Amino acid sequence: MNPEESLQWLPSGEPAVPVLNAPLAERVVEVYEAAPPGIRSQMLTQLVVMAFTSAPATVRKKILEQLIRPLGLLSLAAIAGGISAKIWLHSGWQSLQVQIEDVQNLNASDLAALVDHVQQVSIETIASVARLIAVRAGGRFG
Repeated sequence: MNPEESLQWLPSGEPAVPVLNAPLAERVVEVYEAAPPGIRSQMLTQLVVMAFTSAPATVRKKILEQLIRPLGLLSLAAIAGGISAKIWLHSGWQSLQVQIEDVQNLNASDLAALVDHVQQVSIETIASVARLIAVRAGGRFG
């Protein structure tokens, strides 16, 4: 299959995010379902990181809030040098509010570590993040 046929690019002026067409999306699902659990986990992490890095800051903020919310402070301190704990603490313990600056300071490897940990703690959170990504991607991350 020619990669050019597999991806549809958004119109100019929109984020440069590839949108999977139906045959490629079906193939991704097939590969995911056939993969062992460890590979599935890696695939989910990579998909969340790719979606996060291609989304606008407002969507990144929502994704990051959802990922951090189910974790305790000790978990957050242990992941990626404690960057998520710093976000939680400076925003206030009672009301998590990720700032745009927090999103800009988060690198892909720190996000991957966070997603890996959240998968172990709360698969519901990963499902929620996937829904947010799907909804936003359908609206071209608007």
